[in-house]
Amino acid sequence: GKIEEENKMKILNENANIVNIEKIRQLDEQIRKENSIAVYKSYAAFPIIRGGKYSDKYVIEYALLTSKALYVCNFCDDGKDAICDYQDTIYTLIESTLKKTPTMVVRRNLICDIFTITISTALISFHDENYNICHTIADVLSLIISIEKSKNTLDEVTLRKINAALQGAYGTVKRERREYYPGTKSEIINKINDYIESYDDDQFRAIVTDAKGIQRIRGMAGSGKTIIIARKAVQLYIDHPDWNIVVTYSTRSQRNQLYKLIHDYYEKLTDEATIDDSKLRIMHAWGSPSANGLYYEICLHNEIQALSLNDVKNRFHSSKNALSNACGLILSEKKSLKKEYDCILIDEAQDFKSDFFRLCLRVVKDDRIVYAYDELQNLGGETMENPKGLFGKEINCDTPLRVCYRNQGKVIVAAHALGMGIYRHNELPIQMPRTLDVWDSIGYNSEGELKYGNNVTLYRPIETSPDVIKIDTPVNFIKFDTAEEQFKYIADNIKQNLISDHLLSKDIIIIDLDTFNAESNFVALKMNHRDLQFHYAGKANPEDFFRDDSIVYSSIFRAKGNEAYVVYIINAQQVINNIEPITLRNALFTAMTRSKGWVTVVGYGDSMNMLLAEFQQVKENNYKLVFSPYPTEDQLKKIRTYNDDLSKSEKDAFKKTREAIKKLLIDNKRDPLLVAQDLFGVQTKEELLRLLNGEKDDKK
Repeated sequence: GKIEEENKMKILNENANIVNIEKIRQLDEQIRKENSIAVYKSYAAFPIIRGGKYSDKYVIEYALLTSKALYVCNFCDDGKDAICDYQDTIYTLIESTLKKTPTMVVRRNLICDIFTITISTALISFHDENYNICHTIADVLSLIISIEKSKNTLDEVTLRKINAALQGAYGTVKRERREYYPGTKSEIINKINDYIESYDDDQFRAIVTDAKGIQRIRGMAGSGKTIIIARKAVQLYIDHPDWNIVVTYSTRSQRNQLYKLIHDYYEKLTDEATIDDSKLRIMHAWGSPSANGLYYEICLHNEIQALSLNDVKNRFHSSKNALSNACGLILSEKKSLKKEYDCILIDEAQDFKSDFFRLCLRVVKDDRIVYAYDELQNLGGETMENPKGLFGKEINCDTPLRVCYRNQGKVIVAAHALGMGIYRHNELPIQMPRTLDVWDSIGYNSEGELKYGNNVTLYRPIETSPDVIKIDTPVNFIKFDTAEEQFKYIADNIKQNLISDHLLSKDIIIIDLDTFNAESNFVALKMNHRDLQFHYAGKANPEDFFRDDSIVYSSIFRAKGNEAYVVYIINAQQVINNIEPITLRNALFTAMTRSKGWVTVVGYGDSMNMLLAEFQQVKENNYKLVFSPYPTEDQLKKIRTYNDDLSKSEKDAFKKTREAIKKLLIDNKRDPLLVAQDLFGVQTKEELLRLLNGEKDDKK
């Protein structure tokens, strides 16, 4: 296999007080210059190992993984006995750590040899093959070269396993025992589960760099942001067990995923199965007296009246940006708030506004905030401000994640093309990234120079879209004549998924883009296909999403933050000619990127033809983004101005209409059905229902 080449080792946890960091740099540099040593990975100040909650903590000063063995080095000038004791302890802890990963053991033996080396300036001289003491970097080089000569070269898969175990990355991909049958989707899913994951350099740096000030983690869907937030929270808890750490989120269905990731990681990295829930807590951003949340707790601990959603609605006459408005009220009072949190980690940060971030900043010590957001979850960048706008100050650390591990490469490109409306016929895109450098940060390369007004083609190389397994046709768009036909098609395909493809119910998500009618659509599907088990996401409780014996049916709001191997998206015709095109384009993009394998997008009516034409262009361009030419800076301004102005004017009109209707209903006690008939100019309930169902009346 090909040995991974790197220019530098990873300097991690720089505040771990590694006094020998310059010596470590020199050692790594000399090792990499030695042609007879094939370096796969090297780390400084990592791993940090502890046997359990109350055990001592050991920081490995230098770890070197070559193509043949693993070397663990430290600098120490103590006596011979102390050095031998230390090497015994480190060897035992490293061996124990690696053995926690099942793939590291073959018939009770590790798949690689471990060698402990101490570099000491003290004049210690003794011969014991179990202990290695060197006095100079040259001695270390000679020792490693001599060991390497007697060892066989490990293959790429084995090296990946060792590196994953060393990083504590095993478990990033959810694994479970399942039956599979050759030639079916179940076999492909099984191969995905067999993939040995490890953190890439950017992910790993984001995880183990200790929090100093504000840290931003940004990447597109599937780049591992939630995994990094969970693992980083555990790493901080291990490193600082006395800290008060909070992990917060917006979509309630995310809690179960965060909880499982955090507890699984902690169990893998230590010998303890339980976390002190008073020190590392997972809580919703809002909360209430019955369900604690960050906003509610801040109010409670600072003797501030916490507002409910209804309170905010009544005060601001709208539920839009409710949490932000509630936080803004606290900030406007300029009251001194208790700084009782040592670190706040925020997942899916694009869901929040600046007032929430600034409130977090007011209550956390030393500005320790880690926030992760989707670079293009809101494709036009309408809601996510830059760090200065969010916090009123610059951030300390910025980590872009270029690699997408969840989605097939073709799915990502199709999602971006349709989400931005790049291939609309003879029209400008609906929305575009506001700067050119965003494309690189989310993993695109260019054929031709990427400049405003240039002809350019953007594509995803294998380095940023490493398809874990090859799927020839991971995405399909299909048009039907009626709503009922799309439901029947999906039900028939799900039966095939369960019976012929041998999938599990929890492998599948149905996402309805018709948000207004999603629940009634679900009822119709369930009533007409009683031979299948469906449940509506969040119906039983806000965190209820996947079930073992039932297929989840969800609006886009509940689906965000979740993923499945097979995703069905229905009512995609809503994307075309919608009053808020950006919102629905973003919804389609988000829905498509929930998939770890296959995506089927269905809709009905004439509008679906336009969406099909856009997807056909994606296929004809071989799943690349072709700009002939890329919009100019003036055109980008027009794209934004057009959409912003349209959105604002339409929203203002709707707001006035809603207020007028509300006044009619409340003040005049009018029947809602009669108001709706008057509003749409129809005479009967039947006419109104036909109108709401999209049925045309040629007489009108």
